[in-house]
Amino acid sequence: FKPEETPFYFNANASESQNMTKVLFTGEPTNILYRSYQQDPLFGMDGECPYLMPEPTQVPTESFKLELGYRKNGQQVKETKHAQLITYGGYPAPNILSIKPTTPNKEEDRRYTLIFSDYWNCSVVQSSYMSGCEIWAPTSTAGQEPTPCCL
Repeated sequence: FKPEETPFYFNANASESQNMTKVLFTGEPTNILYRSYQQDPLFGMDGECPYLMPEPTQVPTESFKLELGYRKNGQQVKETKHAQLITYGGYPAPNILSIKPTTPNKEEDRRYTLIFSDYWNCSVVQSSYMSGCEIWAPTSTAGQEPTPCCL
Protein backbone atom coordinates (compact mmCIF):
# COMPACT_ATOMS: atom_id res chain seq x y z
CA PHE A 1 0.00 0.00 0.00
CA LYS A 2 1.06 3.54 -0.58
CA PRO A 3 0.99 5.59 2.66
CA GLU A 4 -1.93 7.68 1.41
CA GLU A 5 -3.85 4.46 0.61
CA THR A 6 -3.29 2.68 3.92
CA PRO A 7 -6.62 1.14 5.01
CA PHE A 8 -8.08 2.33 8.31
CA TYR A 9 -7.66 -1.11 9.92
CA PHE A 10 -3.86 -0.95 9.68
CA ASN A 11 -3.14 0.52 13.07
CA ALA A 12 0.15 -0.44 14.72
CA ASN A 13 -1.23 0.82 18.05
CA ALA A 14 -3.89 -1.91 17.92
CA SER A 15 -1.38 -4.65 17.11
CA GLU A 16 -1.97 -6.57 20.36
CA SER A 17 -5.27 -7.73 18.85
CA GLN A 18 -3.81 -8.27 15.37
CA ASN A 19 -1.28 -11.11 15.61
CA MET A 20 -2.01 -13.75 12.96
CA THR A 21 0.45 -16.19 14.57
CA LYS A 22 -1.73 -16.38 17.70
CA VAL A 23 -4.82 -16.99 15.56
CA LEU A 24 -3.39 -19.87 13.50
CA PHE A 25 -0.88 -21.70 15.71
CA THR A 26 -3.32 -22.96 18.35
CA GLY A 27 -2.93 -26.70 17.78
CA GLU A 28 -6.47 -26.93 16.42
CA PRO A 29 -8.22 -25.96 13.18
CA THR A 30 -9.38 -22.39 12.71
CA ASN A 31 -12.89 -22.54 11.27
CA ILE A 32 -14.31 -19.97 8.88
CA LEU A 33 -17.74 -19.35 10.39
CA TYR A 34 -18.87 -16.55 8.11
CA ARG A 35 -17.90 -15.17 4.70
CA SER A 36 -19.39 -12.13 3.01
CA TYR A 37 -19.48 -14.09 -0.26
CA GLN A 38 -21.18 -17.36 -1.18
CA GLN A 39 -18.51 -19.18 -3.19
CA ASP A 40 -14.77 -19.45 -2.63
CA PRO A 41 -12.41 -21.18 -5.10
CA LEU A 42 -9.90 -21.78 -2.30
CA PHE A 43 -12.45 -24.03 -0.57
CA GLY A 44 -14.04 -25.90 -3.50
CA MET A 45 -16.35 -23.01 -4.47
CA ASP A 46 -19.23 -24.20 -2.27
CA GLY A 47 -17.36 -26.33 0.27
CA GLU A 48 -18.98 -26.45 3.69
CA CYS A 49 -17.33 -25.88 7.07
CA PRO A 50 -14.03 -24.55 5.73
CA TYR A 51 -11.02 -24.44 8.04
CA LEU A 52 -7.31 -23.62 8.07
CA MET A 53 -4.61 -25.31 10.15
CA PRO A 54 -0.83 -25.28 10.01
CA GLU A 55 0.46 -28.82 9.53
CA PRO A 56 1.25 -30.37 12.94
CA THR A 57 4.99 -30.43 12.23
CA GLN A 58 5.04 -26.70 11.47
CA VAL A 59 6.21 -24.11 13.97
CA PRO A 60 5.37 -20.40 13.94
CA THR A 61 7.74 -19.13 11.28
CA GLU A 62 7.43 -16.75 8.38
CA SER A 63 6.86 -19.57 5.85
CA PHE A 64 4.95 -22.79 6.56
CA LYS A 65 2.60 -25.44 5.16
CA LEU A 66 -1.08 -24.82 5.78
CA GLU A 67 -3.85 -27.42 5.57
CA LEU A 68 -7.10 -26.15 4.07
CA GLY A 69 -10.12 -28.36 4.59
CA TYR A 70 -13.84 -28.41 3.89
CA ARG A 71 -16.73 -30.78 3.22
CA LYS A 72 -18.03 -31.31 -0.29
CA ASN A 73 -20.86 -33.71 -1.12
CA GLY A 74 -20.51 -35.30 2.32
CA GLN A 75 -16.79 -35.99 1.88
CA GLN A 76 -13.94 -34.34 3.73
CA VAL A 77 -11.48 -32.58 1.39
CA LYS A 78 -7.99 -31.50 2.49
CA GLU A 79 -5.32 -29.60 0.59
CA THR A 80 -1.90 -28.38 1.62
CA LYS A 81 -0.77 -24.93 0.51
CA HIS A 82 2.32 -22.86 1.08
CA ALA A 83 1.60 -19.97 3.41
CA GLN A 84 3.50 -16.96 4.60
CA LEU A 85 3.03 -14.61 7.52
CA ILE A 86 3.63 -10.97 6.65
CA THR A 87 4.24 -8.09 9.03
CA TYR A 88 2.87 -4.82 7.69
CA GLY A 89 4.57 -1.50 8.32
CA GLY A 90 5.32 -0.77 11.96
CA TYR A 91 3.61 -3.85 13.38
CA PRO A 92 5.59 -5.87 15.93
CA ALA A 93 3.88 -9.13 14.84
CA PRO A 94 2.57 -10.60 11.58
CA ASN A 95 -0.94 -9.42 10.78
CA ILE A 96 -1.32 -10.83 7.25
CA LEU A 97 -1.61 -14.45 6.07
CA SER A 98 -0.66 -15.02 2.44
CA ILE A 99 -1.65 -18.31 0.78
CA LYS A 100 -0.01 -19.28 -2.48
CA PRO A 101 -1.78 -21.47 -5.06
CA THR A 102 -0.31 -24.85 -5.96
CA THR A 103 -0.52 -23.91 -9.64
CA PRO A 104 -0.79 -20.37 -11.01
CA ASN A 105 -4.35 -19.34 -10.23
CA LYS A 106 -5.19 -15.76 -9.33
CA GLU A 107 -8.42 -16.76 -7.54
CA GLU A 108 -6.52 -19.02 -5.14
CA ASP A 109 -3.76 -16.49 -4.42
CA ARG A 110 -5.06 -15.07 -1.17
CA ARG A 111 -4.17 -12.52 1.48
CA TYR A 112 -6.02 -12.41 4.77
CA THR A 113 -5.53 -9.32 6.92
CA LEU A 114 -6.38 -9.69 10.59
CA ILE A 115 -8.60 -6.81 11.66
CA PHE A 116 -9.25 -7.94 15.24
CA SER A 117 -8.97 -11.05 17.37
CA ASP A 118 -9.58 -11.90 21.00
CA TYR A 119 -7.63 -15.16 20.29
CA TRP A 120 -10.20 -17.38 22.05
CA ASN A 121 -13.59 -16.89 20.42
CA CYS A 122 -13.46 -14.75 17.34
CA SER A 123 -11.22 -13.23 14.68
CA VAL A 124 -12.37 -10.74 12.06
CA VAL A 125 -10.42 -11.02 8.82
CA GLN A 126 -10.44 -9.05 5.56
CA SER A 127 -9.90 -11.27 2.51
CA SER A 128 -8.30 -10.19 -0.75
CA TYR A 129 -10.91 -12.33 -2.54
CA MET A 130 -13.79 -10.05 -3.51
CA SER A 131 -12.62 -7.65 -0.75
CA GLY A 132 -14.62 -9.86 1.56
CA CYS A 133 -14.94 -10.13 5.30
CA GLU A 134 -14.71 -13.36 7.29
CA ILE A 135 -15.18 -14.45 10.88
CA TRP A 136 -12.85 -17.18 12.10
CA ALA A 137 -12.95 -19.19 15.33
CA PRO A 138 -10.93 -22.06 16.79
CA THR A 139 -12.65 -25.47 16.73
CA SER A 140 -13.11 -25.45 20.51
CA THR A 141 -15.45 -22.44 20.28
CA ALA A 142 -16.76 -22.73 16.70
CA GLY A 143 -19.91 -24.67 17.61
CA GLN A 144 -21.10 -22.11 20.12
CA GLU A 145 -22.41 -19.80 17.41
CA PRO A 146 -23.49 -19.65 14.60
CA THR A 147 -22.55 -22.89 12.78
CA PRO A 148 -22.65 -26.17 14.74
CA CYS A 149 -21.73 -28.11 11.55
CA CYS A 150 -18.11 -27.00 12.06
CA LEU A 151 -17.57 -29.04 15.24
